[in-house]
Amino acid sequence: MLYCTDYATQQFNQAAARAHIGKKKNWSDPNAKASGWFGEAGAKGWTTKLPSKYSSNELPAGTIIVWKGGYYGHVAVVDQVDNDGIHISEANFGRHMDKNGKTDKFSSPPTKTFLTWDKLKQRGRLKLEGYIVPRLR
Repeated sequence: MLYCTDYATQQFNQAAARAHIGKKKNWSDPNAKASGWFGEAGAKGWTTKLPSKYSSNELPAGTIIVWKGGYYGHVAVVDQVDNDGIHISEANFGRHMDKNGKTDKFSSPPTKTFLTWDKLKQRGRLKLEGYIVPRLR
């Protein structure tokens, strides 16, 4: 079983290692809920960007995208950015979400998804909160 946070943590730490940060610092989240990641990442020294203050074509691979909503929220990982949208990989995101954000995709492997810039802002009940970039402030 794979939570979205487990997958995003793994991918983010690999990106940080490629940027020569990983040996100095790794991302970890003790409560495993995506809903608190954006604020916690900034407090831990990672670069965080609000969507309105960050050029979408500058999101490096490995950046975590944070959506708020429901009890858990959701996170995914940037794979590639295009002019029309963004390619992401994510775990535990599905069509049938309950009121707390749990899905029917919990035991599924990570999936690759393309989102237009408009669809990135709102995914069902989830609203884009911001980005956690794999570099320190």
